[in-house]
Amino acid sequence: MNKLKSGIHLILISLSVSVYGKSRINNLNAGSYNDTITVVINHTNHKVRAFRYFDYYGELQVEAFPKNDTLEIKNKNGIVTYQGMGSQFIDAYCTLYPGDIIDLSITDGKELISSKNETLQAKIELMKKLYFIIQKSQHDTGNDIKNSLNLINNIYTEKQQLIESFKSKLDRRAFQEATAMSNFNNIDGIICAHLRHNIKNDTLFSLKIDTSFAWNYMAFGRLAYHYQDYIRKTYHIYSSVALVDFIYKNLPKSIGSYIVFNYLSTYNHGNKRQLDTLNKLTMGFAKNTTNKELATYLIGKLNSHIVSSKLGDTKDIMLIGANASKPMSLGQVVNRYKGKVIYLDFWASWCAPCLIQMPYSKILSRGVNSENKGVVFLYLSEDDNTSVWKNKSAELELPPERSLIFLKNKGLNDFFKLYAIKTIPRYMIINKEGKIINQDAARPGNAALKKLLNSLAGK
Repeated sequence: MNKLKSGIHLILISLSVSVYGKSRINNLNAGSYNDTITVVINHTNHKVRAFRYFDYYGELQVEAFPKNDTLEIKNKNGIVTYQGMGSQFIDAYCTLYPGDIIDLSITDGKELISSKNETLQAKIELMKKLYFIIQKSQHDTGNDIKNSLNLINNIYTEKQQLIESFKSKLDRRAFQEATAMSNFNNIDGIICAHLRHNIKNDTLFSLKIDTSFAWNYMAFGRLAYHYQDYIRKTYHIYSSVALVDFIYKNLPKSIGSYIVFNYLSTYNHGNKRQLDTLNKLTMGFAKNTTNKELATYLIGKLNSHIVSSKLGDTKDIMLIGANASKPMSLGQVVNRYKGKVIYLDFWASWCAPCLIQMPYSKILSRGVNSENKGVVFLYLSEDDNTSVWKNKSAELELPPERSLIFLKNKGLNDFFKLYAIKTIPRYMIINKEGKIINQDAARPGNAALKKLLNSLAGK
């Protein structure tokens, strides 16, 4: 457990390895020093802040940093960062690639990205304006399919004119990327229009889509999701196996592979039958795709799900509550809340990324519980010093009845090995039957988490 205190935080199946201090280097993906993306942090307050970005697999990564610092992210793929008010308000997305250097400044709580490189700065400015038009397009609807498509076409023309006005300031890749993003959004609008008016149109499966930038989660993610939704609701295909088969048969292999990946990476496996289905579809994806990185990622997630089991047998994993005098097993704690969904938060008072997530956790907990009482947040500490833990718990205003600290023993070590808990913060979701259904759940700051917890609680 002492490894967690070393200051090195290895996050499995992601780009992130954080070493606190000057010039942190993330080197999970092999590559030379020239593969590094550099983020220069410029702010003067003493609060711990975070740099957020989406990795190659669409996973949100959060890098904590103190005061002024330099963050180095080493990878052979690009990342998607954004600027705005934390995760609550976003007004621009931008991809960064190896060799890029940006400045992250924080003013009045707003995170702004910029670059001294004129070409990259032009791209940042373009993406901000392009994102504004895309956001506007998501609110424009027509009374019939013809009117809807006319509106979509007009907005597409506006985007193309904007991109063309920046062409002389951009390098070739940035221009191609902006064009691809515009095209993704245009096709997404066409699909949504047909979905909204419940119109079948087989030609939507032969639309030309350049997959060169399909890894870009924010540019492509909405399109992938709405393709799935359109197929389900318009063609009345609800079985996961039938949905994936339909995608493979009706869409070009290159684009279909990305859509299936998007579907499987967020697949909800609440029972053994669903886990068996996920197993079958993941193995099929690995066999058929030419992108072995995506296949390896999905297989890793699948293996993590397979080792999940009921927590009733965890009598060797002991905890003490903030307002309790006697130890209790993790199984006993979970059984207290049987019939409810449990969101486990593994944290410690010395863990900066953990503390960054706590305000989001408080907001999420209040938001979820204002809508239903079927979700419980449990905070499980890795602290060695009980007094320090109690003081920090009180400072964070964690509910005493749901704030607990682990007693270190072999049972706990075995549990951490089983679930590959090598870093904190770490989050898990336990369903109403007391089974872990997600052993590496999204962080509290993830905008989609509230909807997922409410959905699980409502079942």
